[in-house]
Amino acid sequence: MKKVKKGLGIGKKEVSAELYKLLIYEEGDFFLAHKDSEKQKGMFASLVIGLPSKHSGAELIIRFDGMEEIVDFSTAADSYKIQFAAFYADCEHEIRPVTSGHRVTLVYNLLQSSESADLSSPQFSSQVNEMVVLLDGLESSFADEPKAVLLGHQYTPANFSQGQLKHHDQPRAKALLEAVDKAGYMARLALVTCYQSGDLEGVGYGYDYHDYDISNATMGEIYEQYTQIEYWSDDDLPTLGNISLDEEGIITQMEIGDGDPIAEEADTYTACLALASTLI
Repeated sequence: MKKVKKGLGIGKKEVSAELYKLLIYEEGDFFLAHKDSEKQKGMFASLVIGLPSKHSGAELIIRFDGMEEIVDFSTAADSYKIQFAAFYADCEHEIRPVTSGHRVTLVYNLLQSSESADLSSPQFSSQVNEMVVLLDGLESSFADEPKAVLLGHQYTPANFSQGQLKHHDQPRAKALLEAVDKAGYMARLALVTCYQSGDLEGVGYGYDYHDYDISNATMGEIYEQYTQIEYWSDDDLPTLGNISLDEEGIITQMEIGDGDPIAEEADTYTACLALASTLI
């Protein structure tokens, strides 16, 4: 756990690991690219421990923000070594097919308490001063609506507070909040949610025309998309209620609405609602 915390950049956090399941993959088994759901309150990452079982293939591929890491547990089987990999819950990952033998792993949920001490971030005095100058120049643009600055990771209301920010999000948020305070503005942490609705494709039917099967349905053509703030961090400061945002009000390098949703809803065969949340 000490190595895991150091590698994830959370060395001073109180983190626990709870066993989720034992996974056994045999020849031909694989897992398509996906992101882990937050299965428990406080879950922010997953830990995979590879047990020394002889096999080939079954590489674990982890992707985030244009970067990719390949983890191969098969090389440790001959020497009975124990290998492990840990990654944040919003990292996309997949398991390539097992070509021989059996891949055996233990999967743990990594949990942190919202009361855990904040990370000690480096001093960003020069960057803070630069941001103050930029904020002063943007004064007129704040007249109509607030601006949202997106950070890099996704969060849900169940696991969202300043103390639970992941990796580089922690110092970025601290530096920005300090700059905003110096510039005389008010800033709050909140979840920005992009909602998409559209046609529901792949709907099956039962014996009755009104008996719909939507278990394998997917989102088709999107006919409505909107972005808004509904959830604010619980830090005893005033909130601004529900706020709708347009593209001009969001400062980010990512494409709003892209990627896998963190929640989906479906209603009969006509529409599907998907949402993805990130942080400002």
